[in-house]
This record gives sequence, structure tokens and C-alpha cells, in this order.
Amino acid sequence: MTTDAEAERFLEVFWLRRDPDIATPENEFRLEFERRVSAADHLFGFGGTLGAMSARGRTLILLGMCDTHRDIAAGRDQGRQETQVTTRGGVATDERGAAQVWEYEASRFPPGLADDRVQLAFAESSPHFGDFDF
Repeated sequence: MTTDAEAERFLEVFWLRRDPDIATPENEFRLEFERRVSAADHLFGFGGTLGAMSARGRTLILLGMCDTHRDIAAGRDQGRQETQVTTRGGVATDERGAAQVWEYEASRFPPGLADDRVQLAFAESSPHFGDFDF
């Protein structure tokens, strides 16, 4: 693409191809994508970085919010919890950092892709900073 018009046309076609019901005035896929980006920015932003650019934010955008999660602070597993992340960063930290394990039910994935729960582990890269990575 070399012009703004070409870029605009590309985006128009990109979203149109992902619209699950072209009979409705909204593109439900795009609305869900934008909702997830907004949630990621609100929940997982840190140190001037947009939450959508973080590992947890990208995961939320791609897979949606997990079904359950476990918060691990200072090596102590705080047990499985229904996911209701409401605070910035989502977990308490100490001098050794924190971790989270997100769990997704296999039923969220295409048949044969996952036979059991899918678990993703995120560890804080710098204690007290709020940046979690795989």
C-alpha cells in the first residue's frame, strides 16, 4: 500500500471479511475486538505501555478473558478463582514478583485442538512494575 486510500480500502475489506452477519448494521467481530482492546488497556497497562501491547493484553484480545485464573505471589499459589480482574495489573506483588496462570476451557477451542483445559502462565518480569510475560 502506498496511499492513504489504499490503506483505508484494505481496512474496509479486512473488517468486512470478518463480519459474521452482514445483514446487521454493526460488525459484531469488530465491536468485540474493540471491546477487548479497551479492556486490555484498562486492566493491564503499565509504565506508559498500553495494556493491549502487554502479553496478558494480547492474550485477552486473541482468546478473550480466561475462565479461571490463579494468582501466585511470592511463590504462594492463592488457588483457582473465577476470573473477575478489576484492578490495574490484576495481582498483588512482593519483592520476588508475582505470577498468574490463566485457564481456558477446552470447549472454547476448535475440536481436536485442546482435549483439556488450556493453561497459560504469566510471570512478572520486574517486581512491582506490573509487566507480565509468558
